[in-house]
Amino acid sequence: MILLAAALAAQTPLPATAPLAEEIVVTARRTGIPVWRVRRDGSTLVLIGTIERITRDTHWNRSALEATIARSQRVMFPQTVGLAASPFQLIGWLAKWKRMAKLPKGRTLSAMIGAEQSASLARLAAQGLAPKDWDRMHPLHLAFKISDLVEKRTGMAPSAAAAVNQAIKRHKVARVPIARMRASPVVRDLFATGPAEHLPCLTATITMAEAGPAELRRRSRAWSERRVTAAVRSPVEAIYERCWPAQAGSGFDPNLMATTSRALADNGATVAIIDLNSLARRGGLLDQLKAAGLTPEGPDWR
Repeated sequence: MILLAAALAAQTPLPATAPLAEEIVVTARRTGIPVWRVRRDGSTLVLIGTIERITRDTHWNRSALEATIARSQRVMFPQTVGLAASPFQLIGWLAKWKRMAKLPKGRTLSAMIGAEQSASLARLAAQGLAPKDWDRMHPLHLAFKISDLVEKRTGMAPSAAAAVNQAIKRHKVARVPIARMRASPVVRDLFATGPAEHLPCLTATITMAEAGPAELRRRSRAWSERRVTAAVRSPVEAIYERCWPAQAGSGFDPNLMATTSRALADNGATVAIIDLNSLARRGGLLDQLKAAGLTPEGPDWR
């Protein structure tokens, strides 16, 4: 009889689960940023879509995000390439990265990209949004440098990921690991690539830079106003799909759906902090959840 009662208890949602889950959902939506709720049996998954490059003039409720994490039982975070390396590995990678910055002797970027993009880079350099020696730079290094210059011109705020990390540590909330790639093979693959393989990244970065700080502000404002489609379709988003390490396959984790399914198998409420593009892009997590017969409740993403 005791064993039967224990088995039934294990299969029955805890009475406090629903009220707690509703409280977490309400608190999450007070952040002002895109939030979806997915329910299955006694489980609730709260998906919070974040972006990189939040501009300083973007208004959203950071304290509500921390309160959401404090109330949750589990947090899926972070969604990054796992960096586990010895100090000697890090020193070696940094040295290779610095050597990679310039093209091999006798090669120029303008010969690789053609007249139109060369003219674009010359204009950006004249505006202070690209280095003056761009013609000798490796495309990936140049793309990163242009992004940095545009960000400095725009004025950026701390990322949502930084606030999440602080809140998890402060409130000692359990983390649900999102399957991540190890750093070593990703870095090894980077140094095995040739400059031409990074031209799509440079093209996307040039497009973003030509759109200028105004586009970064529009995208950031769209995110904070839950206009998901406008945020995801911004020219800025192409960088995250075409630039390393996304280029190495880590831009959208194919195991994200599996991790989400495991979270929905547990009673209670799980908060998942996931890149908005991974959630709302075509074929992303929201589309996959819908295809699996679940109903993400929140802002339109199509």
